[in-house]
Amino acid sequence: MKFKIPNYSIFEISPLGHAYSRLRLEGWKEPQALYMAWKSHPKAARLAAGLPETQIELFTKILMYKTDSAVRQWRKRRPEMEARILTLQREGPLSFYRPGALHTMGQSAQLLGREGFADRKLLLEMTGDYRPSTKTDVTTAGHPIKAGPTADDLAALLAEAQRQLTEWKPTGEGKTAVADEEE
Repeated sequence: MKFKIPNYSIFEISPLGHAYSRLRLEGWKEPQALYMAWKSHPKAARLAAGLPETQIELFTKILMYKTDSAVRQWRKRRPEMEARILTLQREGPLSFYRPGALHTMGQSAQLLGREGFADRKLLLEMTGDYRPSTKTDVTTAGHPIKAGPTADDLAALLAEAQRQLTEWKPTGEGKTAVADEEE
């Protein structure tokens, strides 16, 4: 490691330290991995891990760069960096709370009656033990309801009606409304 993190033991066990380790295992270089882990966590987590609050401080005090201009070069060379940071933002901080949230949901699912129903249902869906039906079977008196006409069906009906009107001739059995208007 070419940089110096104060209180490395605190950093190492923090969510930010875990993100850094994952990025290193994925093949990111040390400074890039530290920057990405730092960027993907909120200020409070950065400070708790012993890292500075601002990007310029991270680069000058920890990574030992003169400026933070290296970020632009990294992003130009590795456009996937920004997408990986966004992924870390979604999974990183939340994964830290996942075990506690799942434990609490399990306890709530054990509540009898209505109080635990939603958590029971969600827990069973998450474990694959329950799959809600997405197919709605709408029937009337046991017979399926047929779908209405499509736009093509309506266009064909309209064309047929127009054709019949143009071909229509009075039969001579009395006067038609059209014939009445002409007289």
